[in-house]
Amino acid sequence: MLNFNIQIKNYFQNPILFSNQKGAPTVIAKEKKVFLFFEENNAIYLATSKDGINFKKYNKNPLIEESGARCANPKITKIKRNYFLIYEAKKKNSSKTYLYFALSKNLFKWEKMGEISPRKKLSIIQDYKYNGKICGYFIGRDSIKIAFSKNLKKWQVKVKKEPIFFTEKNENIKTGPSPIVAEQGILFFYNTVNSAKKGTKYYSWNLILFDKENPGKILWRTKEPIFSSENNKITLGGLVKFQGRWLLYYYSEIDKGINIAFLDFWEDIKEEESSKLIKFEGNPILDPRKIYFWEDKACFNAAAIYEQNKVYIVYRSITKDDVSVLGLAVSNDGINISERLTEPIYVPREPFEINPSGKRTYYIGFSGSGHSGCEDPRIVKIEDRFYMTYVAFDGCNPPRIALTSIKESDFLNYQWNWEKPILISPPGIGDKQACIFPEKIIGNYIFLHRIFPDIWMDSVPDLKFKDRWLAGNIFARPRESKWDSLKIGAAASPIKTEKGWLLIYNGVSKKDYKYKIGAMLLDLKDPSRVLARSNQPILEPDNEKEGNIVYSCGSVIIKDRLYVYYGQNDYSLGVATANLGEFLQKLS
Repeated sequence: MLNFNIQIKNYFQNPILFSNQKGAPTVIAKEKKVFLFFEENNAIYLATSKDGINFKKYNKNPLIEESGARCANPKITKIKRNYFLIYEAKKKNSSKTYLYFALSKNLFKWEKMGEISPRKKLSIIQDYKYNGKICGYFIGRDSIKIAFSKNLKKWQVKVKKEPIFFTEKNENIKTGPSPIVAEQGILFFYNTVNSAKKGTKYYSWNLILFDKENPGKILWRTKEPIFSSENNKITLGGLVKFQGRWLLYYYSEIDKGINIAFLDFWEDIKEEESSKLIKFEGNPILDPRKIYFWEDKACFNAAAIYEQNKVYIVYRSITKDDVSVLGLAVSNDGINISERLTEPIYVPREPFEINPSGKRTYYIGFSGSGHSGCEDPRIVKIEDRFYMTYVAFDGCNPPRIALTSIKESDFLNYQWNWEKPILISPPGIGDKQACIFPEKIIGNYIFLHRIFPDIWMDSVPDLKFKDRWLAGNIFARPRESKWDSLKIGAAASPIKTEKGWLLIYNGVSKKDYKYKIGAMLLDLKDPSRVLARSNQPILEPDNEKEGNIVYSCGSVIIKDRLYVYYGQNDYSLGVATANLGEFLQKLS
């Protein structure tokens, strides 16, 4: 029985193109370019891109327009060497919608070919014929039927036969991208609108996989929407495989423009040997020191940074009265501790990280050990400063992300002149596990952060956060059938390697509710694109000291070896390592 996994990831700098009308675009690839046709000013225009993301309008004049009518819902398809653009035209003061098509040899100049009969919503399979005929799908209000044509003008719909697919009650089907023949079969995406709940509309995308040998036979389909939105009209219109990846283009009513998302689509197969970390036999490398009030109860969840041939480990500790503060340990080899300070290097200073009552008054599930303070730091070096994100928790409100920084020279000389921390996530939303990429990408700083249960990605022009909060789009979701099915979050700032950005991340399974650690490999130029993701955890709890929790906030590379620091059961700190080259090879 076939079973597929699908993940949709929004581009972090959406929208890519603004439009004054609400129609979805259609796309096709040709000669190392993506051609995007979209609706504007009641006509159809063209924009082109060399990377599928950054588009330029072809010219100011429309490619296709109809006198006194609105041209809408363009669909591009290719049959042999010819390109066909199918579009709807609705005249003013008329309830009828007509279906037309135009012909082009080069995608720039178009010849109108007339009306299509019957007048139904139509999706034509690209570069495909069945028994010598062009094949497509007619979309009804709640059903899909297969149809055939010899010349595109007249279509024969299998009226006598039952539709090949029906939707659920209260759900209306809308056309999606032109179906494409892929290795697995014919990919048929479609939009649905569900208005079962009074006053609320749910806009969703769904997928059917048809048999290439029999386009009326369903091999597989999604049981749940692959993407949905409440009361925001998101209309999927374009699908293309370009430069080795699947790209989806859609119109978002809230954004008032055309957005792009990346599609990962793979079949469940037998998994090969995955990347694994090797735990240090002498773990834990840090235990709480009971002689110090400020780390009496725990020392765990540590950020790490490698400078001047030393690893600086900034760990979270729990005071005797349950407040989270940060301490520092240093290692010359990444494993053995050569120095450990006797005083904390960072303590709560602001009202948003201090509990006035001294008792936890908010739901315990929002934060780990401790009733307030500075939790789970992540540190990254950008130019001559160390930037630290951490979870600020006052014991009364949902935890939020705080940001501070310090000069590199001050940090290395133990001069704790930290900048005044600021909150960068919005109030009322539990937000944790935030980290920053170590360099700008496309002129912006990139953040990852966790709003349950997903990892979000956001890009900002600076790190001042004036008049804005951390937000963005969902970057990665839990996987229902995998070890990270309940929730996921970034462990530390991604590390730049030759193969891509290496992101270590934390995940929890619905099956055993254990915290485990995995890895992703992200594209260097476009980190919203996931090149690889571990099907199995790279580290998981397997002894009494770790209990049900291994949780990372920091990792470094020393020469050719990866070091990942992780909290053990919210109490102590361990380290695990791997040869970087071998680890990346297995991951990718």
